[in-house]
Amino acid sequence: MRRILLWLQGYLIICVTGREPRRFLTLLAGRGMLLSGTAPTAELPANGEFDGFLARVRLSDYKRIGGYARKCGVIPLVYRRVGLPFWLERARRYRSRTLGILLFVVLLYVLQNFLWSIQIQGNFVHSEEQLLGFLREQGIAAGVRMDSISCEELETLIRTQYPDIIWVSCEKAGTRLKIHVKEAYRYASAEAPELTSGDLVATESGVVRKLLVRTGTPMVKVGDTVQEGDILISGTRIVTDAYDAELSRSYVLADGDVEIERTIEDELTFPMTEEVREYDADGKNHYTLTVFGHKLMKYQSSIPTKDCDIITTYAELRLFEQLYLPVEWSKSTYQSYRLVTKQHTEESIRERAGTAYLAYLEERVQEGCEILEEQSELLLSEETATLRIRLRVASSGCRLAEIQKEDTSDDRNDDQHSD
Repeated sequence: MRRILLWLQGYLIICVTGREPRRFLTLLAGRGMLLSGTAPTAELPANGEFDGFLARVRLSDYKRIGGYARKCGVIPLVYRRVGLPFWLERARRYRSRTLGILLFVVLLYVLQNFLWSIQIQGNFVHSEEQLLGFLREQGIAAGVRMDSISCEELETLIRTQYPDIIWVSCEKAGTRLKIHVKEAYRYASAEAPELTSGDLVATESGVVRKLLVRTGTPMVKVGDTVQEGDILISGTRIVTDAYDAELSRSYVLADGDVEIERTIEDELTFPMTEEVREYDADGKNHYTLTVFGHKLMKYQSSIPTKDCDIITTYAELRLFEQLYLPVEWSKSTYQSYRLVTKQHTEESIRERAGTAYLAYLEERVQEGCEILEEQSELLLSEETATLRIRLRVASSGCRLAEIQKEDTSDDRNDDQHSD
């Protein structure tokens, strides 16, 4: 606090040289005019054979030390001016610069209370333009006050408007609104009825490699060959007597693990010639400056009208870490190209086939297949290259199917009539 008060009053750092500098400083200290921080002026040249000192005195006391300086034969030179009075004097001298700084500070203080940037992450099905349009309909856009935005209400609105968005998080960060979403990747389809009983049937043809029954009656065993649609685990339970006559029948939901081994044969075809884009050496640039949502400046060179790729980059003006301002610039590069026919060499086509083969294997793994054995062969001709693939895989190839319940009432009636 004492330092703050001293800075507000203002003080001087003086360089004392002359006949009796120590006596001069002693007189000032005895009358309470000398502040702490006195030290020899080792870095300053001394006046002849006399020593020199740096000392601090208040601005109000500097006018009173003239008599003591004459008595001691010293010269108190001003070495530095420190404090608010001198800062105000410099501000008055450079009035336009000071006014510009003050206006800039006031403008920053006002702008930090408004929303100037919206960041959306995690969206794939719904585009950013679609979500920003919905926010504008709700009155949330650049220029609204940050304190008028309720993150909880906004999260509820987004989940209500888009049922396939299963999680939303909104966060205010400076002048930016951050929205994180998670989408459920589901396609619209009719809901399957919930089954209380059912069979596990094969979804593909092959050889049963593994069989583990939890509920139901096994209809196959390990090593059996099955066809697509065959019942692997039946959900029908039949109780018989000693003569294998049916006593009762019940239905359960079959459950278990079934692994089927099968062979996949496929072909991938690649053309030996391909049209590729050959770009010009220099691209044409287009610059845009946007302030408060209005485009103030546009610069563009001669832009091609067709056969060109456009690459646009955006940048926002940001001060500090999270203070985004309503100033944005963009650069669009127009890169012209022409289509040329490229003849693939054997080396390049083998490299392309190898990349496609690895991607094909990755797709099978993503589908849940365990690759037991793999074979591939690349056949080259003048026009095409064919990659033949043969895989031996194991996968869980079963699904639930509704039980076709048999009506045994007629048989029982026939038995009763025969008796």
